[in-house]
Amino acid sequence: MQEDVPQWMKRAVTLTSVIVFLYGLWATVVCFVGGTFPLTSWHIDGGIVPGLLMLFIGEALLFWAARWVSLLVLTPIAAIAMMFKQPKRQP
Repeated sequence: MQEDVPQWMKRAVTLTSVIVFLYGLWATVVCFVGGTFPLTSWHIDGGIVPGLLMLFIGEALLFWAARWVSLLVLTPIAAIAMMFKQPKRQP
């Protein structure tokens, strides 16, 4: 019998997805117009080629990495939470 995914885990994945999307959008804009890459000290001159590379390759790598990090972090937490979950009593 497989149990449903806890609501808090669904919310955590949704929040992670929104944060990664906003970071990726910010990074893509910086790659097109130039400037300092978000949350780092890496400076990029910008242009059409770096922007398109970030849009098609960088975004895919970013979402792939975020997915695996989320799974690596949330899976053990969910397993521990499921151990302490109270079983439902049937009348």
